[in-house]
Amino acid sequence: MRKFYFLFCLLCQIMFIDFSMAQDVTEKSFICVEIVQDSVLNSFQSQRSANLKETTTSHVSSLLNTYLKHHNDNFMMNNEQILYDSKGNAHYRYDILYKGIPVHNYYYTVHSADDTLNTITGLKLFTEDVSVVPYITESEAIEVAKNLFPAQIYFWEVAELEERIKQELGDSSASYYPSPDLVIFKAANQLPILAYRMELSSVSPLFAYEVLIINQY
Repeated sequence: MRKFYFLFCLLCQIMFIDFSMAQDVTEKSFICVEIVQDSVLNSFQSQRSANLKETTTSHVSSLLNTYLKHHNDNFMMNNEQILYDSKGNAHYRYDILYKGIPVHNYYYTVHSADDTLNTITGLKLFTEDVSVVPYITESEAIEVAKNLFPAQIYFWEVAELEERIKQELGDSSASYYPSPDLVIFKAANQLPILAYRMELSSVSPLFAYEVLIINQY
């Protein structure tokens, strides 16, 4: 018999309230790797210039990819963002994927100081093998979410709201109807598991939820 587990976060414009089992960032779960002290990364760097003036973003992504693959070949990164601190140091941030599926709220950052790459930070990678084959369909996940959070009127059932989001996004196919995405969810002190992530919004009663439907037999 299928068992359905859920996590939800209440979202509003003023605050974010987490009701959850979301990841705890503790000393045990957060890692900070000094590149020069890691034999694999130091060897990688020694074959290339560590000076950012001679470094491309592809070099930074290759460095992080080397670190990820050394720990688990199923991990890779995506969506690079370059952030700068008040001193002008660059910080390269990446989403983490597992077997091509985003790991919910997992980010890794390659940091620099004085034009030199020096550390990598992020949540500790899990070692468990996770199935990425869902037991339920997207449609079933949506029905589970609607049963968990019933409403008299959902956003997508209001024609004016549907028309507004199409105009705001400039996309004739845009809709408030839930569009589930597969993610890997790793709760604190729990095993990682496949889940559907979606947004569920209602007019009556008024709410906007981020919902994670986690399924297993």
